[in-house]
Amino acid sequence: MPRIERKITAGLVAVGVWTCAAACGPSVVDLGARGNLGTPSAGASGQTEVSGAGGASGVAGLGPVGGSGASGALAVGMSGAGSFPGMDAAGMGGAPPDAGVAITEQDRSSGCGLQPPAADTSIAVGGASTSYLVALATGYDRNRAYPLIFSFRGANTTAAAFQRYLDLPSSVGAEGIVVNVDCANGAATWDLQRDEAVFEALLAKLEASYCIDQRRVFVVGHETGAIFASVLACRHGDVLRGLASLNGVAPMETCAGELAVWISQGNADMTRMLGRDSRDFWVRQNQCDATMTVPVEPSPCLEYRGCEPGYPVRYCEYDGGVELPSFAAAGVWSFMQGL
Repeated sequence: MPRIERKITAGLVAVGVWTCAAACGPSVVDLGARGNLGTPSAGASGQTEVSGAGGASGVAGLGPVGGSGASGALAVGMSGAGSFPGMDAAGMGGAPPDAGVAITEQDRSSGCGLQPPAADTSIAVGGASTSYLVALATGYDRNRAYPLIFSFRGANTTAAAFQRYLDLPSSVGAEGIVVNVDCANGAATWDLQRDEAVFEALLAKLEASYCIDQRRVFVVGHETGAIFASVLACRHGDVLRGLASLNGVAPMETCAGELAVWISQGNADMTRMLGRDSRDFWVRQNQCDATMTVPVEPSPCLEYRGCEPGYPVRYCEYDGGVELPSFAAAGVWSFMQGL
């Protein structure tokens, strides 16, 4: 099956299973090659990008689709990019609740003042082991509280490959901590039941090891990783400040609260309607005016007006498919930095 047809089918399977989850019982969906960043190639770190075909069974190119008994797991895979601040006097979402407010001791994580670990690359939770890459702020100061950004890769690649592909640490520089995370147990793609628990444990570990501004924890994901990040954002609005969804879909569930949201979608991606549905979901969630937008840099990015103060929604529909546009990393960080 050609890549574009496989991608459409995969997106529909993801949405259908997600919607059906509560009524239809536990299920597993493996979307095979979705999120593939290209052919294998070794990076500077010596790690190798992994490309994957679909599973051995199920819909052509999608991998196995079927019941999973008691696990209730959901594994999915999808892509995109971002925008830049462009607030004017009218507000465009308003200033964040904590804008201009000095960080308090209560907001600083317990890792502040501690020497960072010499080696910090993996975590084991309930039989699941996950590797990750910590990119500390340039010139890291153990007494300064930094924003923390979790970065989730697409399917069938590695955290190291995605770190090079998006290259968010280069944009963040000295101003934040970026953690690129792999799927647990070397899996090709994300499993909500398994990997959500890993995320929770990893967040606790990082807050105890590094000096983090607990008001400014973010998640960003591409394709499969965007779906996973969107669900985390929806379920953990009490600890997350914002989301960047790069060619993802709406979380398909009721969220705990608002988050600032940055969405990108390629207009040549045949699942672009799913990206637009994600945009519309967060516009409703943040009570924005769906009829009023204002251009922000870079063109053709738009920001919705009338959103809950401090919770803007920005949407960039760019010329291209699932591949990230050149402005992705700078756009994501510029948006998050302004929150």
